Amino acid sequence: MKLISWNVNGLRAAINKGFENFFKESNADIFCIQETKMQEGQADLNFLERI
Repeated sequence: MKLISWNVNGLRAAINKGFENFFKESNADIFCIQETKMQEGQADLNFLERI
């Protein structure tokens, strides 16, 4: 089992820096993110539906 816990300190910035690719390539069973600091509608998270 592979678990990833990442303190992104701003999910919007992480998305702009390649979060989607890292998320896909990590192939984790459980992926946790902390410190998201993002309000609803500030980023398109539709890529999560394609995974």
